[in-house]
Amino acid sequence: MDISLGTLRVGEAAWTIAMVRYTSTRLALERRVRDEQDRIQLAEDRERLARDLHDNVIQEVFAIGLGLQGVAGRVDDADLKPRIDAAVDDLDHVIGSI
Repeated sequence: MDISLGTLRVGEAAWTIAMVRYTSTRLALERRVRDEQDRIQLAEDRERLARDLHDNVIQEVFAIGLGLQGVAGRVDDADLKPRIDAAVDDLDHVIGSI
């Protein structure tokens, strides 16, 4: 609760004026505004992270997969080629998960 006091002179009479304001409503509204600002900030942070993941990480993982596919096409080793193909499949799964 806020209380403001003031003096008002009317002729020779002096009046004291008191203004009482209940602040619970204002405080509740301020809290709601802060909560909403926090929610908006969290959403913006998540959006930025999603963009970063898409723009950077997925492209890098995709490029690694393409490089491995190129290597797999030139490998004659019967044991190594399936391992490279499995790694490429794993990278495709990671891209899908992201």
